[in-house]
Amino acid sequence: MQPTAIAYAVIQAIHNVGAGLAFGLAMLLFLKSARGENVKSILWFLLIVWGLQGATGILFGLTSLYFHGAFPQIPLIAQASMGIKVASVALAFFVSAWLLYKKAENVGMKIRLMYITLPVIALIAASVLRWSS
Repeated sequence: MQPTAIAYAVIQAIHNVGAGLAFGLAMLLFLKSARGENVKSILWFLLIVWGLQGATGILFGLTSLYFHGAFPQIPLIAQASMGIKVASVALAFFVSAWLLYKKAENVGMKIRLMYITLPVIALIAASVLRWSS
């Protein structure tokens, strides 16, 4: 296996685990928050996982730059999908950071639904990105 393929495979594996964790943690947040339990530790994990998603996304680009000397040329639909993924990651990361900054111990229904929806949106955008580029 070529070094390029190994690098992409490792990054993709970490990225995929992060996506699963983002959704799983969102479900846990939803359930615990609905019962009125403290969700501060889950918010920390969400911050870390969404940060990991952003970092691995950046690593995809840096890997292309390192091995090929340029970022991949992708069609407009793939660029739009990537923009949706980046926006989802940024929103979830910054909302997590904001809630931790505000010392939130519980979150309302809108925030719970946002955390469940964003991983789904990001995964749909990822599939469009993958198959259109």
